[in-house]
Formats: sequence, structure tokens, C-alpha cells
Amino acid sequence: MKTAYLVTGIVGSGKSCVYDELTRCGYNAYELDDLEDIVIKLPEPNTKSIKSSRHAIRSQYNWAYDLQKILELLDKQKESIAFYCGVAGNINDAVGFFAKTILLSASNEVIRHRLDGRISENNISDESHEWTLAWKDSWEEYLISAGAISISSDNNIDIVVNQIIDSVK
Repeated sequence: MKTAYLVTGIVGSGKSCVYDELTRCGYNAYELDDLEDIVIKLPEPNTKSIKSSRHAIRSQYNWAYDLQKILELLDKQKESIAFYCGVAGNINDAVGFFAKTILLSASNEVIRHRLDGRISENNISDESHEWTLAWKDSWEEYLISAGAISISSDNNIDIVVNQIIDSVK
């Protein structure tokens, strides 16, 4: 039996670090944002969809997952257990595709600290981060009410990954 787990959280919650650590520890993990044709910019009138890649600047746009491609990806999964890490505007629509959803939740102070480095290196505005934090709590509450397992990503990455592994046993 194949089992797929979703690891999600807002920008700066640690999804990429979790992906890196799961992979380093020998687990089958994928960053949804890195997979070809999975992340698209929602089309606006008279424009084409724009593909995205890891750490691309997406905060100014309405990015979404191609849900059909996620279903196809999960159907082709060869490993008995795999972790899929990512977030996009329609992630709530994909939650039901996975056996469990792991929500990485960090304090606003930790999120701000992590995002501060991204402002200078990626030319992202501080306003987009404040916008993200404005809906963080209600979105996390929604996911938890839908059955997501909340794990604090304020902790050291080893602790976070151990908690993720323990939560799916």
C-alpha cells in the first residue's frame, strides 16, 4: 500500500528545510514546487500561466497547484511512504488526496525573522509578509479543524522531523 503525506505551512514555516532533512535521513520526499508543471500562476485575462520553481518569487501572485497533476503524481508514486512538501493558494483542495496533513506552524516572530532574509535576497516587499501573517492563524485553525497535525517549526530541524515521523506512525 502506498501512503502519501502532505507537509505544508505558510511561507517561512520551514517546508524546504523539512524536505532537505527528510531526504538527508533517507525518506522519500518531494518539494511540490520543484515538480514539473505542478505549480502554476492562476491565469488572468489575456495572460498565460507561468510556471514556478523552488524559492521563486510568488508572493505577489496567486499561485496554485494543478490538482489533476498532483493526483497523477500520487497515482505514480512507487515508494510505500512519501512526503510531499509545499503550499499554494489552493492547497486546501489537495488536502484530501493525502493520508495525513502535517502543518508546520511557527510563531510570527520566527516567521518574520526567516522572511527578513528573503526580503533582501529576493527583493520581496515587507508588505507581502505582513499580508501572509494576517491570514496565518485563521488558515492554520482551518487546517487543524480539517484534521491536520500541527507541529511547531520553531524547534530545531531534527526535532521537527522526528515529530513528523512520529506523527505518521
